[in-house]
Amino acid sequence: MKAEIVRTYKVVHTWVGILSGVMLFIAFYAGAFTMFKPEIGRWAEAAPSALQGASSPVDPLAKAFFATRDKAIGSAVLVLERQRPDHGRMRYTDRQGASWQVTLDAGGRLRTVAAQTGPAGHFVDEVHRNGGLPLDGAVAEPIIGMVALLYALALISGVVILLPSLVKDLLVLRIGANVKRFWLDAHNLIGITSLPFHLAIALTTAGFCLHDWVYETQDATIHAIGKPAGAPERARGKAAPDASADWVAPSSLLASARAISASFTPTELTYRGLNGPKAQVNMGGEDWSGHMRAPRAGFMNFNPVNGQLNKGISLLPHRQNNWEASLSAIFALHFGSFGGTPVRLAYVAMGLLGAILFYTGNLLWIETRLRKNRQLSTPLPQPRHVRWVAALTVGLCLGAVSGLPLGLVALRWQAGLGLDLPGIGLAVFNTALGLGLLAAVLKGAAWAGYRLTFCAAVATLLVPLTSALAGLFPGLPVGKPYSLDVLWIDALSLLGAAVLLWMALRVRRRARSGELHSVWRELDAAMAPLPSAQTHSSRISSHQTASNQMEQM
Repeated sequence: MKAEIVRTYKVVHTWVGILSGVMLFIAFYAGAFTMFKPEIGRWAEAAPSALQGASSPVDPLAKAFFATRDKAIGSAVLVLERQRPDHGRMRYTDRQGASWQVTLDAGGRLRTVAAQTGPAGHFVDEVHRNGGLPLDGAVAEPIIGMVALLYALALISGVVILLPSLVKDLLVLRIGANVKRFWLDAHNLIGITSLPFHLAIALTTAGFCLHDWVYETQDATIHAIGKPAGAPERARGKAAPDASADWVAPSSLLASARAISASFTPTELTYRGLNGPKAQVNMGGEDWSGHMRAPRAGFMNFNPVNGQLNKGISLLPHRQNNWEASLSAIFALHFGSFGGTPVRLAYVAMGLLGAILFYTGNLLWIETRLRKNRQLSTPLPQPRHVRWVAALTVGLCLGAVSGLPLGLVALRWQAGLGLDLPGIGLAVFNTALGLGLLAAVLKGAAWAGYRLTFCAAVATLLVPLTSALAGLFPGLPVGKPYSLDVLWIDALSLLGAAVLLWMALRVRRRARSGELHSVWRELDAAMAPLPSAQTHSSRISSHQTASNQMEQM
């Protein structure tokens, strides 16, 4: 391959990576958390009250609820107990946005209490989908979609760069004094071995984040052909007041689901269109033997009047046509919604390795542009743009690593104290992000590097410590009985804290005794001697050499 082609692709790869690396780091790191989104939601919830933890037989509950429901309720969800799927609780959201839970009391009357909402899972998902941008999802997601396209371009150009030395350098990881060579080997190793995963994530992310633009364009062009201007929408009638009285009982729908698929485990029944003529029951459930369309669910859609399966809009693993199965496979590749816990753990590892991929890419860019001269005993001043990229990389990435667990702990304490602080998780995350950036910009990447890594280790350790305090001291606001379904959260957080602590010690050693001519070396500028004339000329020569090298890149 011609050197000019490789050089062109290297420029593309470098600048695409620099422009999108930090956002992708945050998205991938938070994406690893989303693999246990439901468990995180339960971890951060307060101990349920006796009424919130109550459940009722599903048939009489559904009959009583729909007989007396508020006509303004457009949908309601019957949440099933895992151990007793014939028992559950009804949930709905009123016009003011408040969530309510309904069960039956001892006399068979409806009993309504405030529902636990579990915002922690939504918090990590929002950070993941927005890439850490402090913007509304409608604004942030299209930006992330365009970043994902750049990400795909970076992947392709990275492969082209590596092709000339692919066989020689594919599985090589040289650990030694040459830091740049180590980071290059690590970057290439992670990038090539996980290339299919990254391509799938890049393309599906672009599709998820940009599909609204695609649909709007289709509506304005393709779908508008042949439609008269100003054509009124088809009027919909209203359901009869007692229409739900003849609906099929939930137990019958559950029996139908078991007959259709023995591997499908229903978890909830969502009743939609309650105040319209086309009511539906969307039964969500898990089937890890196939590709599920949602992160934790496949779907069966029933007609509540006759109990018939609406095959055209059901998304059940192993029961879809070729087109639907292909779409579900694409969704499942992004969500990791197949294969159960082993696949989710693999996605956690791939998400973290993806974050490392973007971090090492920025480190390589920085190392390549450092001014170095081993004959000098005083440090060379590094270019301003190199110092800025180093500060942005360290401050934002490590700020995000601290902010995610701190946001979760804040949500756990908020729930335990019974406070209502909307957006507290994101507020804590953005504060950690801002403080990390401020420290790195004002004090430099070397000063902030190991300190922020240590802060990230402590913040991550707070997750299992909170669980331990909750179990040992049930009288605390966060106290509640320990549940094994959150064990993976505590175990992975404990492991992550240990790794971050080890990294903090390594970064500290480099900051104190590493290479002199580096943005990662912590120096006291006030104690550095003034450069002599000979030193000054050496610096100029070194600067010219570095500039020539940069132009060749």
